[in-house]
Amino acid sequence: MNKFSYMTSTNDGKATGVVNGDYIASKIANRTVGMIALADDDTMINFSLSDGSHIKFRLRPHAAEVVYYAPDPK
Repeated sequence: MNKFSYMTSTNDGKATGVVNGDYIASKIANRTVGMIALADDDTMINFSLSDGSHIKFRLRPHAAEVVYYAPDPK
């Protein structure tokens, strides 16, 4: 069974960090999904959330990645 890697990233993809699943859960709790996008090759699903953040689930050979992108600062 594949494991999950939990990460955060800036919207430009330049800075990433490893976090745990509880951190991701706390960031997406009580948010509404605004839009769902799928990659053409079926390796990624992206959820846009009501606070301007988004979360991507990427299927990788070694593990599935869950990446949280914080909303842009206002």
